[in-house]
Amino acid sequence: MDLRASISLLVLLLGLSKALPVMEDSDENEIFLEESDSVDLTTQILSTNNASSELLVEGDLVVPRTRNAMACWNNQCLWKKSSNGKVEVPYTVNSQFSSSDKSKIQNAMATFNRKTCVQFVARSTQRDYISIENRDGCFSSLGRTGGKQVVSLQKRGCVYHGIIQHELNHALGFYHEQTRSDRDKYVKINWNYINSRKLHSLPSILTQTDRNECRP
Repeated sequence: MDLRASISLLVLLLGLSKALPVMEDSDENEIFLEESDSVDLTTQILSTNNASSELLVEGDLVVPRTRNAMACWNNQCLWKKSSNGKVEVPYTVNSQFSSSDKSKIQNAMATFNRKTCVQFVARSTQRDYISIENRDGCFSSLGRTGGKQVVSLQKRGCVYHGIIQHELNHALGFYHEQTRSDRDKYVKINWNYINSRKLHSLPSILTQTDRNECRP
């Protein structure tokens, strides 16, 4: 094989390695991550939410209408744990999503189901549930709000594995890492480098780090 042909073959192989999703050899059922490594999820969420009509804080958290603060007191916003130790979260998916979109949503949920005590289950008659809808942005309420609560995944901009999981985490009751109450034990924030107009996004909120945690 001449040099030119060898280089062409090498370029082709490199292209295929970038195009194919990565799967760990140790697990045949590992979820494919379909977004490119070049997609910055935070930037993607913020840019998608730029034109959203929803009143949001910290970029993608819906301002609560029934609670007077972005906080969960007395575990009222946590999903209930069953006697079997599982935390079941009923959900529906809007019909506006394509079969491909629905597959990505199912894959993101499957990671929770497989690796945590959280089990997303199709809603039957449960009163409290999340409704995954194609609205104008990527956003969610913080924790269980009671009744139907929307997790918005705009079809153009939000249906990525990482973004789906990010918004589902909020629906489960998880804050952004930069607002955790124990944040300052692990990171040092150089406040003098932060735009004063952005300081509101960095408060330290009283959080429960073991919310909905599975225990043996």
